[in-house]
Amino acid sequence: MTANELEQVLRVLHANSPKGVDLTRLAQASDISVKQLQQFIKSHREYFVIMPDSDRYQINRFGQLKGDIAAIVQHYQRRHVKSKTGGWIWLAVIFTTSMTLFTALHNQ
Repeated sequence: MTANELEQVLRVLHANSPKGVDLTRLAQASDISVKQLQQFIKSHREYFVIMPDSDRYQINRFGQLKGDIAAIVQHYQRRHVKSKTGGWIWLAVIFTTSMTLFTALHNQ
């Protein structure tokens, strides 16, 4: 999910506060599939809360980011960039190690 899509989802949730929104209605309002929303919410629980005794969601106003839409989007962008960068670093480490081992074995 892009940062713009996340912001759109958060704005829909904010507009429907304090009652919350179910996933079907959230998907219709944000133009994002229910399955994608389910996966995103499941992996980003610090941004959302489920209402007690219902299937409706709200923005998490009690977490570290206090329900601040701009702060949530910025946090997501930073985390998203870090995860992409981290993958490249591991790839570089694996490649360098492989080349070193290949060279060492080849020169024996």
